[in-house]
Amino acid sequence: QNNVPRGGAGLSRLYDFCTFEARSALTARQGARTRERFEQYAHSPAFAELVNSAHHHVAPATIIPGTQTRGALATVIVSVEGFAADGSRGGLPGEAADVAPKRFRWLLQQERRPPHEGCWFVNEVVALEQWFLFNGDSGSTTTD
Repeated sequence: QNNVPRGGAGLSRLYDFCTFEARSALTARQGARTRERFEQYAHSPAFAELVNSAHHHVAPATIIPGTQTRGALATVIVSVEGFAADGSRGGLPGEAADVAPKRFRWLLQQERRPPHEGCWFVNEVVALEQWFLFNGDSGSTTTD
């Protein structure tokens, strides 16, 4: 959970493992430069469901090996549940709201150079319902 052992601890850890581009995107370009601003602005409505969820499930990663010009890439689907419609936990303290699970696609990239050589960084987090919305009709083979 985000608030263990203190409020915002999860976001503080996430800041350390996000690329600058990911920090910018997760905070609507408001909090990429400092940890404090990242913690303040990462509570956007789209990200609140992820941050305030009571439970999560991480699917196995799909990994694309690195090349000479970039590190390995990994895609991970994370399902979260147990939040109210506004992204906060619902019901009584400790009780999660009965809301359909949400799924997020995390894109990670492995760093190739020191000082973080071999470390995985979050490059992108996208709610799958939004990703599918902008993906259009890709993959459809039906014709009318």
